[in-house]
Amino acid sequence: MERSNPRKAKGETLDGSELKKLSATYPCLLAHLTDPTWDDGEARTVSTLLLFTENGRWKVCLKDRNANASLWASGEALSEAMAAIEACLALGTGEWRSSKPSF
Repeated sequence: MERSNPRKAKGETLDGSELKKLSATYPCLLAHLTDPTWDDGEARTVSTLLLFTENGRWKVCLKDRNANASLWASGEALSEAMAAIEACLALGTGEWRSSKPSF
């Protein structure tokens, strides 16, 4: 693996076709990550997503910055972890964990 150089890194944006694919597979997750407003039109801070592997499992953490809470899911494959967090969001079955206050 090539060592990264933060000075060379440039942010990339998703084009319409990529967003359409993600929206078809993970509509609830994509809404958390991209919708800048609530249903009533009020502004909201979009959520963030952390992905990593640990002990042979993929783990995903969705951080709801408005609620200051996190939702976790995991799977043996990345696709399983992503499907699990999408299902939690769609069915309302996930357990949101309150974030500890930072001092």
